[in-house]
Amino acid sequence: MKNLSFLVLGDTIKAFSILLVTDLWIGFHSPHGWELMISSVYNDFGLTHNDQIISGLVSTFPIILDTIMKYWIFHYLNCVSPSLVVIYHSMNE
Repeated sequence: MKNLSFLVLGDTIKAFSILLVTDLWIGFHSPHGWELMISSVYNDFGLTHNDQIISGLVSTFPIILDTIMKYWIFHYLNCVSPSLVVIYHSMNE
């Protein structure tokens, strides 16, 4: 039985999949979800609830995480398929 791999897909489908997964995973569309997640982690460390700190983390953490993920993706894609980087870049604009 053959194993379907991400590498078998066309470059356009790969780029679309990467954009879809990173946007869903990072979740820029849900600041309330990020607030809940960060405040629960904040409380797990025993810190007192501070709206300003949580608001600051909600506004910066997803962007930093997205930047790291996209850097890693571009670094990996340059090794695998340079044409995929061009398609990914044009779809991201």
